[in-house]
Amino acid sequence: TALSNKDKENVSVFLRVRPINPSDLPCKLYKFDKVESKVIIKQPRSNPTSNTEKHFQFTAILERANQIETYEKTVRPILTNPFEIPGATFASYGCSNSGKTYSILGESPSAAGLVPRAITQIFTEYEISPYPCYKIANDRQLDILNDEDVVAELQAVDDFLSDSRKMFK
Repeated sequence: TALSNKDKENVSVFLRVRPINPSDLPCKLYKFDKVESKVIIKQPRSNPTSNTEKHFQFTAILERANQIETYEKTVRPILTNPFEIPGATFASYGCSNSGKTYSILGESPSAAGLVPRAITQIFTEYEISPYPCYKIANDRQLDILNDEDVVAELQAVDDFLSDSRKMFK
């Protein structure tokens, strides 16, 4: 569906590509216009009925961008004032083995992906304590947790993270 101009202002699409070897594209089907953040795809010459090009526009093309550069250009600007926007969605789309999981989750603390970096940014910039002191109950009521409740909350978080790790293995 077509987006209105207002919607287009609120949607950002970034293209992250791994470095391309000349041998990967012997026919030179792809051309990157980094100035206009556009990818031009030429139809293969094996199709004599079509000599057209397709143009795809992006907010930015991140070629050879590491995890830090990718985060700084895509997610950090959104989380600078998270309480001033109604919401945000970050998604990774591509074919198998194109690096979607690597971009989103990363592979180690030094090569953390978008999600771990976003969580770190939120907890550090907004000084959120990793130890629960309060809990929202009944959607409005703020309960102060006693020591036993804090331990129970920490155990629930640990159990959740443990289950999540099992799912990714």
